[in-house]
Amino acid sequence: MKKFVNDPKEFVPEMLKGIALANPDTIKYVPEYNLIMRTDAPSFDGPLAVLQDNLLRLLRTPMQTPL
Repeated sequence: MKKFVNDPKEFVPEMLKGIALANPDTIKYVPEYNLIMRTDAPSFDGPLAVLQDNLLRLLRTPMQTPL
């Protein structure tokens, strides 16, 4: 199997840039924080919470109580 990734350290930035380039009207890439965001997102100077996909799955999963 061949790998198409040039440099593993650049994989995420390259992926995010590609997503932003494919959707220029709705998404922009912010290289300082290595993230993508909506182009129409309001500017915000206060504290910010970042939720990752795994955390969202955990929050959606019903809590199981021990027997």
